[in-house]
Amino acid sequence: WSEEHWYSCNVRHVFSNAVIELPHEWESYLKELSSRFRKNLRHNTNSVEKEGGVTIFEATAADHLNTLLDQMTDIEMRSWKHSGGVSLGSPDVRASYESQMRIALELGGLTLWFLEKDGKKIAYDLGIRYSDTVESLRGSFDMAYDRISPGNYLIATELKSFVERGIRRVNFLWGDLTYKMKWAKKTESCHELYLFNRTLKGKALHAAFIRTGLYRGIRFLRNFADRPKK
Repeated sequence: WSEEHWYSCNVRHVFSNAVIELPHEWESYLKELSSRFRKNLRHNTNSVEKEGGVTIFEATAADHLNTLLDQMTDIEMRSWKHSGGVSLGSPDVRASYESQMRIALELGGLTLWFLEKDGKKIAYDLGIRYSDTVESLRGSFDMAYDRISPGNYLIATELKSFVERGIRRVNFLWGDLTYKMKWAKKTESCHELYLFNRTLKGKALHAAFIRTGLYRGIRFLRNFADRPKK
């Protein structure tokens, strides 16, 4: 297309996402995981059941959005995200997720799960559902309960529910981190696409932006400027 319309085109790989493809039965999915990870999940389940007082529930459309965000923020203030400066305690971060959650609620596509310990919410996982796919947006847990791996226990419960509901795909957005690849066997690449027309100005921008690597510097500065403030 770019050649037909006289544009210079550059495609750059940015990162890869982990993708979970769910079968029709939960046991079939478990068999796809490594034996070591299955063992860890069994140990995790035993630890949680031994600990006691743990419940998991899914938020409903009737729940007030600000209340849900407050509950999520409270968990994140006790997670690594707070010390890392990327928690929902940042007004900019919260506003971004509030907008996405509001739209998802209106369309009936919000998936938000909480894990409670003795009535206290200690973990959550947020996603958006459409058709037979869930886009996993964000999750966090209280570091004080790291010993029982509440995040893994919550994700396992979610995925089992998704299988039963006919969800066939879960996109673990924003990278192929090690913990994500324990759940997934597939990745998909995300790219940036740059188009420049072939005017003198377009050629100059192409030379400056791509050939000199200026786009890397601009991306870094944008990420630095947009970073959440503590």
